[in-house]
Amino acid sequence: MRRSEVSGHPSLPWLRLAAWRKRRGLSQRALAEGIVTQTMLSHIERGRVFPSEATLVQLARRLELPEEELLAEWRAWRGRERMRARLWQAAVRRDAAALQAELAVAATVVSPFEIAVYAAWAAAIAGSWREADRRLTDAWLQHGMPDLPALARRRVLAASAWVNASVAASCGRGLAAQYWRDRARRFADTRVAAQISEGAHQKDF
Repeated sequence: MRRSEVSGHPSLPWLRLAAWRKRRGLSQRALAEGIVTQTMLSHIERGRVFPSEATLVQLARRLELPEEELLAEWRAWRGRERMRARLWQAAVRRDAAALQAELAVAATVVSPFEIAVYAAWAAAIAGSWREADRRLTDAWLQHGMPDLPALARRRVLAASAWVNASVAASCGRGLAAQYWRDRARRFADTRVAAQISEGAHQKDF
């Protein structure tokens, strides 16, 4: 089976899993029976839960799919998620050197859009406001937001908002900076948003 015949979302393994199930004419209940609960399968197909490799093998057998192919796809996705987490952690620590180092590794792992946004954040951390603004503009104009898991999407939107806040503050546009700070807090993880509210990052913006 060629991937192009199955799904228009080749970067999202859970959407492809759902597409394969539908192609086989199986309901979620039928596919899940004896493997996981129907609710758990629903979460897997929505990208909310990463299944174990043992679960993936069982699903592959029921769907009559090559086990190693399915495992390879999910392993690659897990690698991307770990890379995204490392980028985010370096960014919220405001460690420009660490973020640049992670970006060099991530260039072939995550989307060009994410790379461009985090590169803009690294420039903002270093105080290179024009470079930060240019990189962020390029991210949106040249790449645009790709299909991303919910957490990765929220984080990259928070990063984009923080860059905008940095640039606005550097130009003395206080109201604009506050607007973008507020957006960053809404998109960021609860813990990070709390840090911002306590002033952990306010001085930098």
